[in-house]
Amino acid sequence: MNTYCIGNKEYTIKATCYNELTGEQLIAVCKVLLEQNSQELADMKMLFILLGLNRFTFFKIPLDAKARMIMDIQWIFTIKGLTTQLIPHYKGLFAPASEFDNFRMAEWNACEVYYHQYIKHNEVAALDKLIAVLYREPKKYYDFMKNVDGDCRVPFNQHECEWMAARKIVYWSDEVKMAILAWYDGCREAVTNMYDLFNGEGDEESSPGMFEIMRLLSGERYGNFKDIEELYVHIALRDMECTKKENERLEAQLKNNS
Repeated sequence: MNTYCIGNKEYTIKATCYNELTGEQLIAVCKVLLEQNSQELADMKMLFILLGLNRFTFFKIPLDAKARMIMDIQWIFTIKGLTTQLIPHYKGLFAPASEFDNFRMAEWNACEVYYHQYIKHNEVAALDKLIAVLYREPKKYYDFMKNVDGDCRVPFNQHECEWMAARKIVYWSDEVKMAILAWYDGCREAVTNMYDLFNGEGDEESSPGMFEIMRLLSGERYGNFKDIEELYVHIALRDMECTKKENERLEAQLKNNS
């Protein structure tokens, strides 16, 4: 949080990174990033969003003071490290928790396939499908206060999500879609940095999605492929990481004994 004393007034910018924005601010920021503004105009729009003032009060701040504030908010032009769920629901649909905390392997596998199609092949409809996997209708009569399941969303169904993408998500604004993609990007990066399993190896072009990881997990310990799909992402990856480290220790012991 940065506070600026200008004359006899104080102005505060609460956010110093993307995780400290509100959902409304995130969407507004994404709208500015999508616009073809000059840098000067973009700076002013971003400052206006971050200060959260009405237009009249913002207009009264001296230009030299605004210039000092703008120097401190240049981070806003690079979306980075967004893992907090700032848009937990939108237009009657509900999102996963922050940092993929209640995300399951089946969902992640589908999202990665759509992400690959959108990022690598620029298939616009794939972004709508990715968002439809993330944002789903709530379970009937769900108690949001108790949240006994840790996830109010109906179970993942790929066919239903594709239908929802074509009937509902497609009409959402570009800035909302960009905000959701920014969150997914941030969580995706955080997960890949968190576990040693992801070291940049492998042919992403030939096998998008999490199929290889899910295949390795299937067996006596966790069950068949369908059972693996229901595992939480962090549990699955943590188990694989522990197994990998155990195998490395065993290999080291065998080498020392030989």
